[in-house]
Amino acid sequence: MQVFSFVWKHVFKRPFVLSSKLYARRSFQLPEFPSPGEVAQLISTRESLKSKTIIAFFGTSGVSVDEAIYVKLSDIDRAGMRIKVTHGKGYKERYALLSPYF
Repeated sequence: MQVFSFVWKHVFKRPFVLSSKLYARRSFQLPEFPSPGEVAQLISTRESLKSKTIIAFFGTSGVSVDEAIYVKLSDIDRAGMRIKVTHGKGYKERYALLSPYF
C-alpha cells in the first residue's frame, strides 16, 4: 500500500485518498467470563479436592495456564491475598488477586 501511496502522491501529484470501505473495522467483543455463581456451581459439582482447587484457582485469580505452571507455594501470599506471577507475558512479574474463596 505504501508503494501506491508514494506513486500517487509524488508521480501523479494527486492526493492519495483511500476509501474506508476497503478496510472496514472489525468489531471488538469482550470475552465472556463466568459469573461467581457459575464458578461456585462448577466447583460444587466436582468431588475431588484437586479438581476443586484447580477450578477455583483458574476461575477466581485470572491466571492463565502458562502462568500457573511456574507458580510455587512461596509465590502465594495468603496474608496479602495475592499471587506472584513471574512468567507472565514477556516474563514480566505481576501480582494476581487471590480470591477470598481460598
